[in-house]
Parts: sequence; structure tokens; C-alpha cells
Amino acid sequence: MMQFVPGRRRQVSLRGASVKEASRDELLGQVAQERLTRSLAKQAAASALFIQRVWRGRTVAREAARQARAEWDREFLIQEDPDRPPISAEAISNRMLRPLFMILRHSSCFIFPSQEAFEDAIRLATCFQLLLQSINNADQRFNYCSLALGFRDKMSKWVHQAHQVFRLACATIAKDGCGWREAEHASRGKSSASLEVANLPGLAMRIMVALTDTSTWKCFCESGQEARKKKADQVVLSLAEWLANGNGGLFLAVRAYLLANYPVPGIKDEQIRPHGRKDKFIVTASIITVMLRPLLLLSVASVEDRDQNSEGSSERVQFKASAARAAAQLSAHILTIPFLSQRLPSSLLPALKHPSALFPCIRALGVQSCLSNGCIM
Repeated sequence: MMQFVPGRRRQVSLRGASVKEASRDELLGQVAQERLTRSLAKQAAASALFIQRVWRGRTVAREAARQARAEWDREFLIQEDPDRPPISAEAISNRMLRPLFMILRHSSCFIFPSQEAFEDAIRLATCFQLLLQSINNADQRFNYCSLALGFRDKMSKWVHQAHQVFRLACATIAKDGCGWREAEHASRGKSSASLEVANLPGLAMRIMVALTDTSTWKCFCESGQEARKKKADQVVLSLAEWLANGNGGLFLAVRAYLLANYPVPGIKDEQIRPHGRKDKFIVTASIITVMLRPLLLLSVASVEDRDQNSEGSSERVQFKASAARAAAQLSAHILTIPFLSQRLPSSLLPALKHPSALFPCIRALGVQSCLSNGCIM
């Protein structure tokens, strides 16, 4: 039994009964940690919403591209019919090119090997074939190049589509020698589709040659079309200026093509290519022709304008500057290929050694003492 001593105060332990107040630094650190936690949570929520938005956009774009592929195939990927009426120029612009640009934008057309890439390559080859048929049509209603003249909105639309065609053609040239060979082996035994894919670089070259040469536009070859043909020449000069600025990747594509298809003799063995020897030579000759065309066209245009106007004009200055840019592109991307004169066939070297092509390149490099000897080639 407990006994209480009178006059003695009870001793009670108060340890843990009250919490010690936090200091100012601890309180500020706790507030900062809570603020950081809330900020990270907001960032995570925003990132999740952004990922979902991008994923939904890509999904919708792929679904739209799938539907566009099906509609495009139903209209243009059909068996060749000799009685099939020609396609009008407006239909080529609105129903063939516009959907195709959207399809190939969200596609792996130049990533091999894959079934989707092979199918898109067939669509691109079909597009090039139909464009060539349209350019060779003398009726302006069915000639796609007739849209290059007319109202300003139609002209700007045609120029924009020509730029897109050039980009696709240059990408095709850059992949020649690697991607198309894989696609051909992967598609062997599938009707004539493998042949179309193998011929795609040649078709790309023919398209670029046709779009940069008004003499191939049959709609302006008839008598009485001289004035329209002169206007078409100005449109071609604008395309040449665009290529000279390096926008379409022409010179980079030609460099990649030459490095892939023409190894240095004695250093690297010849690889098996999808083209036959004759076809390969023709494609290479066309590639060199298209590569030199912007430089030659702009150089001639600047000289002709100087002869017509001795005082000079802004157009002549613009053409001269564009020709200098084309020479700089040619010098930087083509003439710097190691052992270029040994890689190319001897019959193609005179085109590069011609003074009209070589002298502007030497001037662009700032070399004046090499004009009299062959120090470049």
C-alpha cells in the first residue's frame, strides 16, 4: 500500500508531452519541399497530357494516312488499261499529288526492308509514271505542266508541288544502291511490283529532267505557244534557283549516290546492284545532267540578261548569285568526293571537266591559278 509523505511534492515526468517548436530554417525547408513536390506533380500531369495528345495526333494521322492510301490505291493503283482515259491536270494536282504527299509524310517510305515501305515505293513509282505520261500529253487539259502558268494561286501551288516532287526524287536518288536493292530482294516474285521499285531511281531522274526542261512539255511545243513557253522558262529558272540553294538536297543526294554505286577501283570490290550495267550508266548520266542543270541554266540566264540590258538589272544579279551558290554546292559536295575521276566512267568525266561547269566551281573555291591545269580532276 502506497504511503504519501505530507509536504512532499509529487514528481511527474513530462517528457514527450509537448512538441518542440520547429526552427525558422526547418520550417522554410519543409515549405520548399512541399512546393517542389507540387511542382513535380504538375510537371508529371502536363507531360502525361502532352504524351497523350501527341499519341492521339499520331494515331489519327496514321488512320487518315491509311484511309488515304486505300482511296489512292482504288483510283490510281489499277491494272494498266489501254482504253483508260488520261487523267486531267487538276486531278493530278488535287487527287494524286496532295494525298500522296500526306501519305509519304507519315510513312517509312525510305526505310527498308518493310512491307509498308515497299507499298509506298510502288505508289511513288506509279506517281512518277503518271506524271511522265501527263507531261508528254500535248493537250493542255491533261498536261500537268500547263498549271505552271495562269493565275498566281495556281502557279504558287504548282511550284510548291514541284518542290515536293524534287524532294522525293532526291531522297530516292540518295537511297539508290542500298534501300532499293533490299526492297527488290524482299519483293522478288510479287508480279511486276519489284521491277517498278527497282526502276524508281530512273523514274525519279526522268521526272527531274522533265520538270527542268520546257522542251519536254508537249503542251507548249505547238505553234503559237512561244510567249507561254518563255513564261514557262522563267518558272523553270525559279526551280533551278531553288535547287541551287540546296533546298531539295540535290547535291547531297548525288554525293550519296556516287559513293554508294561507284567505289574506288582496287580498294573496294564492286557490289551487286539492282540495275544492269547499261541502265546504271543511263541513270548516272541523267543524275549528272540534273546536277549540272541549275548551274548551266542560271549562268546562261545571267549572260542573256546582260546582253539584253547592258546597264544590268536585279534579275541578272539574282541569277548570277544563284549560279555562284550552285557552283559552291557542286564544289563542296561533288568535287570533294575522294578519287572522283577514278570512280566515274571515263565517258562521263568530260561533262564535269567542261569549262562551263568547272570554271564557276573553281571561282567559288577562290582558286584562280588552277584554271590552266587539271588540278581538280
